[in-house]
Amino acid sequence: MIRRVLQATLALCALTVPAAAQSTVQFFPDTRFFMDAEHLSTDTIHYKWRADFHGDVDLVSWPHGGRGTFLANYEVVLGNDFRRFDPEMGNYTLEGSVSQAVKHTEVSAVFHHLSRHLSDRPKRFAVDWNTWGVRVKREFSHAPVSVTLQGDFRRVVEKSFVDYKNETEARANLLYSWRPRIGVIANTTLRIVGVDGTANRGTQKEGRVEGGVRLGGAGGTVELFLSGERRMDADVTQLRAQNWLAAGFRLRGR
Repeated sequence: MIRRVLQATLALCALTVPAAAQSTVQFFPDTRFFMDAEHLSTDTIHYKWRADFHGDVDLVSWPHGGRGTFLANYEVVLGNDFRRFDPEMGNYTLEGSVSQAVKHTEVSAVFHHLSRHLSDRPKRFAVDWNTWGVRVKREFSHAPVSVTLQGDFRRVVEKSFVDYKNETEARANLLYSWRPRIGVIANTTLRIVGVDGTANRGTQKEGRVEGGVRLGGAGGTVELFLSGERRMDADVTQLRAQNWLAAGFRLRGR
């Protein structure tokens, strides 16, 4: 699957990079990495901890705000069924995108893959889906406040087990820089998923709100946060939602 996403990204890059700009194309100009972990406040043994390991790299960039990006994310959900820290589910996201700045807004073509797996438990069938779509992103900054808004619309082109037809996702991230290395963060995400009717249910919704503080250092930053989340189809093999509150931390590289 990684090969497929990379091929899609490189193909989009080849179609997008202007021929006149070949002499000023840069390869691997930027990377972004973070990891986070949070303790979930639930009354079920299957949802106690959640962690993310995330990295994305700009494979190539060109003048006037263009870039081709590859992203990989692994999310693990832990319970305490078999042991105190029992990894139960793993979600793998791979994404390729090509972006171009249009005035102050970045517009992207996106290929997105997500597959879901169980840990230490039998599962012979696939749970995954592939989507193509468009992303619009814009940043606003007026010291000491910066805001990033992002909207995605993706159509499902291939799927296994799930009944998804399309996905609409909106994100808003706010940072208030109270001191040079101390800030306040507020993030929210809303995802709406259209379905094809095979599971006898209507349009699905999920969301997350998060607030906390950011502490900066010479080599990176740490964020301490509280969050509330409604996760649709939280279990790999069951199409039903879960709600939880959480407290956690996030480490970001410079």
